[in-house]
Amino acid sequence: MAVQTDTGLHRTERYFRMIYFWIAYLAALILVFQYYINPQLIYQAQEPPFFTDSSFLQQHLTYPGGLADYLGAFLTQCFYYDWIGSIVLAGIVLLVCLVTYGLLRKWAVSFPWILLCCLPGAFLLALHIQFQHPLSSTLALLLCLTGVWIQQYFQNKPTWLNVLIFFILGSAVFYLAGGLFLLFAFMTIIDTLDSRNQYSRMLPYGLITLLVPYIAAKFIFIISINQAYAYLIPGEALNEYAWVGYALMALYPVLLISAKIYFSRQRAYAPVLKILIPVILLGITGSALFTRDRIQRTHYQVLKLARQKQWSKLLDFAGQLPFQTPIFSVEINRALYHTPGDTIARTRLLGETMFSYSQPFGAKGLLISDQTRVHFPMEKSDLTLDLGFVNESIHWASEALSAQGETPYSLKRLATLYMVKGEFKIAQIYINRLKRTVLYKKWAYQAESNITSDYYLHQDSWIREMRQNLMKTDHIVENANPCLSLEKIIRKNPENRMAYDYLLTYALLSKNIPAFIETIARANTYYPILLPKHYEEAILLYIYVLKGSKLDLKGFKIRKTSYEQRFKTFQSIFEKAGGNPTNAKPAMFQFLKDSYWYYYLYQDTGNQ
Repeated sequence: MAVQTDTGLHRTERYFRMIYFWIAYLAALILVFQYYINPQLIYQAQEPPFFTDSSFLQQHLTYPGGLADYLGAFLTQCFYYDWIGSIVLAGIVLLVCLVTYGLLRKWAVSFPWILLCCLPGAFLLALHIQFQHPLSSTLALLLCLTGVWIQQYFQNKPTWLNVLIFFILGSAVFYLAGGLFLLFAFMTIIDTLDSRNQYSRMLPYGLITLLVPYIAAKFIFIISINQAYAYLIPGEALNEYAWVGYALMALYPVLLISAKIYFSRQRAYAPVLKILIPVILLGITGSALFTRDRIQRTHYQVLKLARQKQWSKLLDFAGQLPFQTPIFSVEINRALYHTPGDTIARTRLLGETMFSYSQPFGAKGLLISDQTRVHFPMEKSDLTLDLGFVNESIHWASEALSAQGETPYSLKRLATLYMVKGEFKIAQIYINRLKRTVLYKKWAYQAESNITSDYYLHQDSWIREMRQNLMKTDHIVENANPCLSLEKIIRKNPENRMAYDYLLTYALLSKNIPAFIETIARANTYYPILLPKHYEEAILLYIYVLKGSKLDLKGFKIRKTSYEQRFKTFQSIFEKAGGNPTNAKPAMFQFLKDSYWYYYLYQDTGNQ
C-alpha cells in the first residue's frame, strides 16, 4: 500500500508540474507576442475582412482550406486589440504544442522531454514575426495534427477499415486544412512502417494522398493544382523566410522517427538525445528570434501610428528609425503638421522642426509620389483627405478596395466621404457592409441613424469643414505638378491651412525659393504674429544669399533667434570656409544641421 501511495503521489506531482509548465509557457508566449511582435502590427499588415452574413461563410465553403480561412479571419479581428490578440495567438500556439505533446506520448509513452513539444512554438513565432503569415495557416496545422492524433486510434484496425478511415479522415483534413493534408498523410504513412501490415497499407495510402487533391482540383472545386497541394502550407505566403514554414513541416516527421527510435532503444539512445535535444531547441528558438524583419516591423509600426493619428508617438518613434523610406517621410511630415508648435503664433511643427528630421526624398517625402501611391492607396487617401481633396480621397479609397479587397477601414472611409458629399444612397451601401463586420458594426449603426438627417451631419464640424473643401466644378488633378492642385483647393477654401503650409513646404523641399517667396506673401492670413522658423530661414536665404529683391514681409519681423544667432552663425561659418560650401559642411553639420540652409546646400534629393 505504501508503494502504491508513493507512486500515486509521484504521478500527482508530475501532473501538477506539467500543468505549471504549460501555464508558464502560455504566459511567456503572451508576453513575447505582446512586446516582441505586437498583434496590432499583424492586423495592420493583413487587415483581414470578416463579415457575419451567410454569403461570406458560403464563399469560404467553396474551396479546401476555406473554413480555416474563415476561422482565421474571425480570430484575427482580435489582433486589433493588442493584449486580446496576444492571448488568442498564444493560445493557438499552445494548442499546437499540446497536440504535439499528445502525439509524442502516443508514439513513445515514456518519451520524457516535454521541451520537445515547444519546438513548433519557436517555428510559429518565427513565422508570425514576419506579419504576413496568416493565422489560418497555423489553424490548418492545428487541424492537421488533430487529424493525425485521431488516426492513431485506428492503427490496429483491419487494413480495409484503416484505409477507409484514412480516406474519410484525410478528405476531411484536406477540406479543412488544404495543403496540410500532405503532412497528415506523410506522418500516417511513416507511422505504419513498424506495422505488420505496412505493405498492404502503403499502396492505398500513397494513392489516396496523390489522388484526393488532384480529383478535388479537377472535378470538385474551382482551384488550381498548385493550390490543391500547397494552399495554407506554413511559409507559403512569405518569400525570404518561407524556409521556416518548410522546416516546421519537416519537424514532425523527424519527431515521429526520433520518438520511435527512442521507444525501441531507450538505453542506447537516451544519453545522446538528452544532449542533442536541448541544443536543437536552443538553436531553433534562436533562429526564430533572429528571423524578425526589422524593416517590416518598422514599416507597419509607422503606418499603424499614422492611421491611429498618434502623432506624438509617431514623432518619438521617428527619432529611432534605423532607415528611411518615402512613405515614412510622408507620415512623419503629416505628424509634424498635425502637432502644434507655438500655440500663440498658431504655428505647426512642420514649419518649425521639419529639418530636425531627415528629408532624404525631398518633395517626394511630402506628397506621395506616383511610384509610391500604387503600393499605399489608403495612405494616399488619408493624405489627400487631410489636404481637403475629398473626391481624390474617394478615388484612392476605391483603388484600395479594388486592390486589397473589402477591408473595414476602406469601407468606413468611403461611407464617411459619401456622407460628406450628401450622396446617402451610396454611403448606405458601404454602411450595410460595415454592419456585418465585427469591429465597425457599432459605428455603422450610428452612421445609419445620422444620415437620415442632413441637419445632424451639418452640425458635425469635421463634415462641415470637408464640405467647404468640396470643388463645385470639374478640375484635373495635377499629379505632375501638385502645387497647381494645392492652389485650386486654397482658392476654393482660403481657410485651408494645411494646403497652404504644404504649398510652402513643397517649395522648400523642391528648393524653389522664388515660388516660396511668391506664396509667403499671403502668410498673414495664416500666421498673424510670427512665421515658423524654417520659413524665416528661407526668407533670410533669399534676401542675403540669393540676393533677392526687397521683400515686403507684411509687418512680420524676423525673430532674433533666427537672425542674430542662427543666421550670423551661418555667415560666420561661410566666411571662415572662404565661401566654399564643401569646406563649410563639417561646421554646418555641427551647428546648423537642423536648418533649412543645411538642407538647401547639402541634401541631394534626386529632384533637382
